Amino acid sequence: MKRLIVAVLVGTTVLCGLAATSLLACVSKYENAARNGSGKSIVVEIPAEADADTVAAALHAKQLIDDSSDFARYLCYRQSANTPFKSGALVFDDNMTPKQLLAVLLDGRRLVRIQAKQSLTEIAQTLARDHIIATKPFLATARHEATLQALGIAAPSLEGFVRPGDYIFAEQTPAKEVLTIFAKRFARFMDASRQARAKALGLKPSQVVIMASLVEAQVRHPKEAALVAEVLHNKRKRGFPLEMFRRCRRDGSSFGLLSK
Repeated sequence: MKRLIVAVLVGTTVLCGLAATSLLACVSKYENAARNGSGKSIVVEIPAEADADTVAAALHAKQLIDDSSDFARYLCYRQSANTPFKSGALVFDDNMTPKQLLAVLLDGRRLVRIQAKQSLTEIAQTLARDHIIATKPFLATARHEATLQALGIAAPSLEGFVRPGDYIFAEQTPAKEVLTIFAKRFARFMDASRQARAKALGLKPSQVVIMASLVEAQVRHPKEAALVAEVLHNKRKRGFPLEMFRRCRRDGSSFGLLSK
């Protein structure tokens, strides 16, 4: 009888092990299944304290998953009770696997919109509001010349180098990584053609940023921009340093950068 009991226990253990192995294989196949898509980013609003069914329904409504019930069961299997889903406007790609979708739900991946004419301080506040990075560490890094030099920005501050538009960041992104993304966007904008035009005018990229900020500060209508730019450029050619044209915002921060 004792041997029979032992045999049954051993057999049960083996069967349980096989079942667990089979389950893991099924989950792995499901969560890594490739999905057709173009890589287009899609914003999904996830309610606060949403459960697996609610999250699955939200993703299904945006056609990011085929079956909401299967994905809800997958979330219940993979999600830790101590790690709630991020809420708010999260950004997913339309070709993400279930495993990648879950990573966004747990880590947070947000669309951050930088508006034209925002100062560096205002950009820092936007990033902090969206839980990307706290204001102080961002501003400290954005004003650290050695870090900026390493990113190809020859200026004492990132002020004026952040292109307006939409950016995608994960929550709690390190400051240097945020700056790298901003610097790369600016580098794409300041391409070889624009650099050649600036060089022909005797301007460095940092001086182009200053001039652009000054023009932006003084025009009320886009049609005035060319005229204002010409006036400033002519004054600069006559020896007026850019520092003389500095303007301040209502919040006390400056437009553009001060040349050295």
